[in-house]
Amino acid sequence: MLHNKKIVAVVILICAVCLTTSQDCQARDEAAAIAEDPTRECRKECLINADCTGNKSCLCDDKCGLSCYNPDAECPDLTGTLANGVVSMPDGRKYGAKAKHTCNGGYYRVGIEKRICRSTRKWSHVQTNCTRGCDLPPSADGAYADTDPDILGYQPGQTVTYKCNTGYEGAGNFMINCQTDYEWSPINFYCQRKNCGAPETISNGAYTGTSFLFGDSITYYCNTGYDISGTATRKCMADAKWLPEEAPPTCKIRTCQAPKAPKNGTVDTSTAPDLEYNQIVTYKCDTGYKMQGSNTGTCDENGSWGAVPTCLVAIECGFEELATSTCGYTVVSGTFARTYTDPDSTGLPGYALVGNGKIRSGALPLAGNDEQCMSVAIKGTSKDELVAYAYNGAETEAIWPFSASTDWKTEKFKLKKVKSADTEVQLELVATGDVELDNIKTLSSSDCDGLDTPCAKQTLDHGKVDPEKDLYIKDEAVTYLCDNGYTLEGGSTGTCKADGSWTTTPVCKSTPTTTASETPTTTSAVEPTQAPTGSGTSSTSTSTSTTDSTGGKPTSSTPSPHVPFPSWAIAIIVIALLAFGGIGGYFGYKAFSNSKGKDKGYTSATPEAGRAPSPPSNNVAPTPTTTV
Repeated sequence: MLHNKKIVAVVILICAVCLTTSQDCQARDEAAAIAEDPTRECRKECLINADCTGNKSCLCDDKCGLSCYNPDAECPDLTGTLANGVVSMPDGRKYGAKAKHTCNGGYYRVGIEKRICRSTRKWSHVQTNCTRGCDLPPSADGAYADTDPDILGYQPGQTVTYKCNTGYEGAGNFMINCQTDYEWSPINFYCQRKNCGAPETISNGAYTGTSFLFGDSITYYCNTGYDISGTATRKCMADAKWLPEEAPPTCKIRTCQAPKAPKNGTVDTSTAPDLEYNQIVTYKCDTGYKMQGSNTGTCDENGSWGAVPTCLVAIECGFEELATSTCGYTVVSGTFARTYTDPDSTGLPGYALVGNGKIRSGALPLAGNDEQCMSVAIKGTSKDELVAYAYNGAETEAIWPFSASTDWKTEKFKLKKVKSADTEVQLELVATGDVELDNIKTLSSSDCDGLDTPCAKQTLDHGKVDPEKDLYIKDEAVTYLCDNGYTLEGGSTGTCKADGSWTTTPVCKSTPTTTASETPTTTSAVEPTQAPTGSGTSSTSTSTSTTDSTGGKPTSSTPSPHVPFPSWAIAIIVIALLAFGGIGGYFGYKAFSNSKGKDKGYTSATPEAGRAPSPPSNNVAPTPTTTV
């Protein structure tokens, strides 16, 4: 048990030492402390606070190691103790605080500038004083005083020599002296930066910067279209030379890759043999093509020739001229393509446009005219058709129809304006079925003299035209049909005339609706005729009626105003009236016949249709019946 207590005591002692010992505190080296400050005294050495007495603690005291002292104890106040100078103590006066000594003008410090409050409650080092003399030598532009840095002041008669800074050069008296008035003699020299001189110029380039003195830099750059080769930046060094010392950079002209020829064209590089900046190449389209874009390309600063032009087929096509020629039309839709054909429209082997769909020309100026005479060669089958349209960039108008045949044929037509204000027009050719096109040409106006003009499609309101097409050729006939409820006026057929007009301009007019009150009825006026007295003959009645011009059927009615009922309601009313009228008439007639027929001379036979019954023998007219 006693042994365990001893162990605990040792552990506690070790922990206490650990708590009171700084890990950074060096071992005591009293000799080194005195060598640094001859006034230095080290306090009692210790390991723990218990080793110290009074209010002292075991603390680290730099080179004195762990020592017993009171960190709150203060050093003497030095305020006002420096003659011809000032002592400032911004950190206070406790252990480690510093007191700074500053001499007045005309005095220089003798002793250390900053004294430290030690653990002995004394300031380090001997008392600092201010002595009358010249201050440190003044600074000079581009120069420095060649002095011992430990010398803090100078007495009259002492001199100082200046030297120019590195990279500077100068002239004059580089020495000054401390005068009896404790002022330095005036500086009578100068030092300035060395001059490297203007750098070398370079071809096809230049440099930035206008100052060439020590420490300055310049940067070379190349003109547009050139690339720099070498170090671009150079610096003026202390030896008045440019660095790097090798020759300045060079500017190498920029080149472009070989230009590409346009499709259906060529490119001439004879004027640009080196493919260098600013050299020009020339583009050319094959025969039968026209160029869209510039015919030249220039090697630019980006190493590009710019946009390559497009070779479009010329509007006037000479398909038979070269195997590479084609027609100057853009394929808008369909399968049109330049295809070898044997033979073409000339009867010779060559190329033609083959396919279907739509092709469109470029803009054709009409030069104030309303139309342009043109021709096209066409081939196909009897079912293949081609329609020419005028196009102004927004609207189209059908202008000419063509039918194909198994042999080549050349058709002339007039390309017209779409709108009266148009100054140019584009030709569209729309083919159904596979056709072959060749030799689309513009002709002189006289070539179309006497040419028949197609007829435009007629618009028949409330009807239709059969067959219905956009265009019709001369002598082509059509039939006009009206919708139900409309009557055709103006003729049922029409024929396209050579001038593009129709022989007939029909219209479909509404047929009036017939109602029950408007149904024609047959009426008879039975007027008894008195026979001469004593004649013994029966009297007869005369019947009058009106007849139509076609069948002689009696009609006598004036159409009543139209009743605004639906057609189905009118039909039901008519049927009901007819039914009730018929039944009533029948029974009335039977009753009349049975009761009075024999006495009045009527027969029971049904009267003939369309005829009135025979009058009674006593010449009295029967009661009339209404036929609905």
